[in-house]
Amino acid sequence: MNKRIISAIVFLLALVNQVSAEDKMTISDFVISAGETKELSITLENEVTYAAFQFDLYLPEGLTVSEYSKDETRIPETTVLSMAKQKDGSFRFIAAAMKANPIVGTSGGIVTIKVTANEDLTSGSLTGYFKNVKLSKSDGTGSTYAEMSFPITVLEPPVMEGDANDDEEVDAKDIVDIVNHMMSKPTSTGKFNEKAADVNKDGVVNIADVVKIANIIMEK
Repeated sequence: MNKRIISAIVFLLALVNQVSAEDKMTISDFVISAGETKELSITLENEVTYAAFQFDLYLPEGLTVSEYSKDETRIPETTVLSMAKQKDGSFRFIAAAMKANPIVGTSGGIVTIKVTANEDLTSGSLTGYFKNVKLSKSDGTGSTYAEMSFPITVLEPPVMEGDANDDEEVDAKDIVDIVNHMMSKPTSTGKFNEKAADVNKDGVVNIADVVKIANIIMEK
């Protein structure tokens, strides 16, 4: 058979195998509020059995990984999981063991992470990425993926109505701090939450909000 035909057949077979592969890595339920730290699970759906993996996790600016651990329901005890932040801001994860015990099952969490969002992170829809993904079988063969994406939803932080100084209490200090803010003076905490202070939702912080907060305090 012509060498060109053989090469074409080999190429097509490789392409079919690549297209039919349904391995998928993602993060479940990535919804976070500004200022929040949230525990999330990195999940893997795999058609075949793998024994090791590596990937780079790219998060939008304002989000960072503060803690990580392997999910022991799927990852064997002998597998060591490591993470290091890279120069480009990504987080590189590598999981391997001297004895290549396979990952258990074909669906579910493999790594648990805690992600912290900056307090000034703007709400909206963002995108994160897994890049340089390598899934290895016990014999060293496996699958390589250049990129996998996942959606991120950033919510506005919850607001405690009347907590003008952001101390997580609604009390007389909030009334004083609203007056100080109106007089261009510093608040007791050095913070002022316009949204929480605007209790009557008219878009302006004024004496009417002071009255509303006084009523809130009286009703406690």
